[in-house]
Amino acid sequence: MNPNQPYDQQRNFSPYPQPGSAGPYPYPPGQAGMPQYGPQHGFQGPRPHGPGFGPHPPGPGPHGPHQPEAMFPGPHQPGYGPQGPYQPGPGAMGPYQPGPPTQQQFRWIHCNAESRPPPDAVEGEGGVYVIRHEYKGDMNPGKWPVSLKKGYISSGGKEIELKDFEVLCIPNRSYQWLDGEKGKIPPGAVVGGKTSKGETLYVARGRVNNEPCLGKVHPSHQCAYYPWGHKEHKREKYSVLCFL
Repeated sequence: MNPNQPYDQQRNFSPYPQPGSAGPYPYPPGQAGMPQYGPQHGFQGPRPHGPGFGPHPPGPGPHGPHQPEAMFPGPHQPGYGPQGPYQPGPGAMGPYQPGPPTQQQFRWIHCNAESRPPPDAVEGEGGVYVIRHEYKGDMNPGKWPVSLKKGYISSGGKEIELKDFEVLCIPNRSYQWLDGEKGKIPPGAVVGGKTSKGETLYVARGRVNNEPCLGKVHPSHQCAYYPWGHKEHKREKYSVLCFL
């Protein structure tokens, strides 16, 4: 084949030999023409072993005698006992059981004082809901008496009136009120806010002038504070919002 010839003059070229012709790639002597397909291409028996490639000697190898039955023990061999339905062992987890909410699962939802409480809003008592609002660097828990269409927090001896705030929401009513006094906080208390100095504040429930009220527990002050009647009211005994 001349590579300088046009393609249409090369299309009859075949790299395979034609019958009776050695072709461009001749076969070894004794196999002229086309290869003969038949037994000569099948298995021709064991090949002679060259130097260094002799048959493996019988007997145990480097890892001991071959015992295929020991590689995968059967039902009556060690390691396989009678298998019934799955039984979880010590420490195994059973069906999923939803646990109580954590500090990461509850939500604070922004609301207007004239709106309705969102789903799962935490109620203290008598239609008063738990809220929080930032004031002078402190995040203060407080109250939202829905009927008054106003929110309230206390700070510096005063009651602060609010039109906008955040409402605490805990799913499935997974909370309770536990008694505390003089700054003590029960286990599982819900974090309600934080001072500008980094001290954690908690949600307090109590009564002022025989009315239900919500406010904050300030542990370092050993008391709770409630907004009511344009003033901040101090109480040494209170209830603290806690998870179940």
